[in-house]
Amino acid sequence: MVFALTDRETASLYAEPVLDLYHPEPVVATFEDGAFSAVTVFNLSEAHAAAVPDYDYAARLRVVFERLGFPTDELESIT
Repeated sequence: MVFALTDRETASLYAEPVLDLYHPEPVVATFEDGAFSAVTVFNLSEAHAAAVPDYDYAARLRVVFERLGFPTDELESIT
């Protein structure tokens, strides 16, 4: 999913203290029509990603992805 957010909206979205564990990374998104665009993703730092998984969060995330029609083989990797 790609969202168009202003810098102010992004700062507001990631304002919660627990979200300071996420850091921005530039990537290129390729869309279904073949178009592509430079975007920024926010990833959990590797040190924290290796910690104990948050199974409740993962379950809620899978529900959202299922509703959006994501491939089920991709959903199995969300833990």
